[in-house]
Amino acid sequence: MDETKRDSLFFQVDWSAFNYVAGIKFAVGMLAVAILTRFTEFTFIVISIASLMAWLTDVPGTIRNRVLGMVGFALAAIGTLWLASIVHNNLIWFTLAMFVVTFIFTLPMALSLRGYMVGWVTILWFFSIAPMTTTGDIASMTWDVLIGVGIVVAITLIWPSGIGPYGHAQAPDSPDGGGIDDRAFVLVYALTVALVMAFAIFVGLQLFTVGAVWIVNGAFMVLGPSTRQSWIHAVERATVVIVGVLAGLLLIRLIDSVVILTVIWAVSAFLAIAALNAGYPVAIGSYTAGMTMTWAVQGLDVGSLNASERIYAEALAIGLAIAATVFLNWWSSRRNVNPFAETEASAN
Repeated sequence: MDETKRDSLFFQVDWSAFNYVAGIKFAVGMLAVAILTRFTEFTFIVISIASLMAWLTDVPGTIRNRVLGMVGFALAAIGTLWLASIVHNNLIWFTLAMFVVTFIFTLPMALSLRGYMVGWVTILWFFSIAPMTTTGDIASMTWDVLIGVGIVVAITLIWPSGIGPYGHAQAPDSPDGGGIDDRAFVLVYALTVALVMAFAIFVGLQLFTVGAVWIVNGAFMVLGPSTRQSWIHAVERATVVIVGVLAGLLLIRLIDSVVILTVIWAVSAFLAIAALNAGYPVAIGSYTAGMTMTWAVQGLDVGSLNASERIYAEALAIGLAIAATVFLNWWSSRRNVNPFAETEASAN
């Protein structure tokens, strides 16, 4: 991510780095999904989310490593999908699963930047997909995952030198971005993030009756995929998460058409992909707005959504995450851990 290269000012966005080509590639893939799901029993939103997550693993590198990262995510996504279907209705088991999934899938930061991104999106997938397991057939959703990831793999193989979400997507003469050699740092980092996520989902399930799992979204987005945390970045991420939630809820209230909401969801996914290098806050704000709208896109009852309850839940999780970023910033400074080694994009 380019976030570590930014200065200390709030909301710095480099629009020259807005990657519209990657966004268009994703939009073309989603058009294919829309056509596919129009004539089959497959689920557009699940395939789309799986595709989006797979695309986020596409750290620049060799074709082999890029595809292996996507395949690794597919396997992890299927496993956590089935896990979510088992634990989503149980407070204790869901809390424990949230802790274990977060801890295990944060550890790959010790291997490489690609490994960390595969782990990061797997955590994001786990709590994003959990609400959908209450109404969806898990076997069918498994096929949705395979189709979604398969579309991204196909685009990668057909257009290997095209521009990915993080920039030029191929640098065959360069190794993958490096991991973190300090194992003590990695363990404490993973433990901290896992505790935040477990606490967030526990409190959410205890206090809120509607959309309880979304409390972890705010916390997770504030923490973000970064080895060097910053309270400045945490505050700006918190701001755009709240704005994204409010925008999503407002659109749900104002728009009755599922078709129109689905189109807006696709636009938010386009922005999330295209803005990754331009400005991480723009990307996560767009993503959060889109994920908020999945309630209506999925055909779930949105009449019981309580906006004030949702915002209070997000604020509670965000406050905890900001405290965690302060601690992780101190921890990285104490261990003298630098950001990830330059990725393969540096070879272009």
